[in-house]
Amino acid sequence: MGRTYVGYRGAGPFDLPPFLIAYQPIVNTANRSIVAYEALTRGVNGTPYPELTAHLNSSALRAFHRRTAEASILRAAELGLLELNASLSVNLQPDLHPDALDAEFILEVANRCGLAPSNILLELTEDHRLPIPEYKQLLTRNKQAGFATGMDDFGAGYSGLTALVECRPEVLKLDRALVRGIDTSDTRQKIVAAFAKCCEALDMRLIAEGIETPGECQMLVQLGITHMQGYLFSRPVLDALPVDHVWGVDRHVMKVHGERFSEQRPSLLEALGLAVELPALTLQA
Repeated sequence: MGRTYVGYRGAGPFDLPPFLIAYQPIVNTANRSIVAYEALTRGVNGTPYPELTAHLNSSALRAFHRRTAEASILRAAELGLLELNASLSVNLQPDLHPDALDAEFILEVANRCGLAPSNILLELTEDHRLPIPEYKQLLTRNKQAGFATGMDDFGAGYSGLTALVECRPEVLKLDRALVRGIDTSDTRQKIVAAFAKCCEALDMRLIAEGIETPGECQMLVQLGITHMQGYLFSRPVLDALPVDHVWGVDRHVMKVHGERFSEQRPSLLEALGLAVELPALTLQA
């Protein structure tokens, strides 16, 4: 088990539960490199996140989101995120309440450990009920603070296309329901191909998540998608930045934490192709 972050008495009359932080890589399959790590919250003894937070009221949940984001950022820095020249993806619930986790809070935490905003992606969950004008305001705040914004689980919620049109996030993360079995589903292939062309036309980066089989990976590459996340590459790992992956049938291309890339990694915006072309990366022997 990784480092456990204990519960504590918050600003209001509530206690926050203990939790663990896991990290899962987002990869570029074109050159077999790690683009970023997504920070994920896990309960102690395997408690799933919905169950972990089910008893929290809105005030406690906002405090919990701040606590977990702070822990994930600081711990990633301790684990060598900067030394690996990797970036961090942090989940952000769309919420404009003054006590909510927001770009200003994340910027303050990032400054404490030397992370630049260009190396952090803020992933907004797509299954929300925030009105589009307020959602757009949230993206504007993120951009003003220097952060790129990603829309998580795109295609799963009720307002994805409207938010896409009105808000123009820098990154879309394709929901796993559209990815699962895509190598054998003509319908999924056509839908995802349309999304890929749309993102290319709008200068957005598309990341496919939930990749579990080589067939899914290969089909997505054929459709022009190279940035992926899923069990095929690495499961979320508690309290560590995993660099030991399975790439199709080729095992252990990236061997152990601590190896250094022979070239300087770009910032997250650069690595996602939003600023400059991603350079070829290799590992030192």
